[in-house]
Amino acid sequence: MAAQALGVGVEPVETYDPETRTRSQKTRDDGTPQWEVQVMLLPYEDDDRHSAAVVPVKVYAKTAPTITPLKPVHFVRLMAIPWAMEGRNGISYSADAVDTRPNPAGGDLK
Repeated sequence: MAAQALGVGVEPVETYDPETRTRSQKTRDDGTPQWEVQVMLLPYEDDDRHSAAVVPVKVYAKTAPTITPLKPVHFVRLMAIPWAMEGRNGISYSADAVDTRPNPAGGDLK
């Protein structure tokens, strides 16, 4: 996947209510808010097919995940979910949690 994932920022995920025309933070049924962690994925040095990219990873957490900009972040149970809608397609990323400890799994992000 990537040689390294660096945190860029964290924002709340918003939802829109057309009846009230208001935006609010998206939550699970239990009230836990959803956050979008922006992550810069850096390719391996010998990988000529890929370039650095910033991707959003969505997580549910009671408080905003704390990241240090441009420092490594790791995700617990990171999932890549393909989607297709109205002729468009892509991949969305979600995880159970964010872990900012240095290399908690003891390896890279292969």
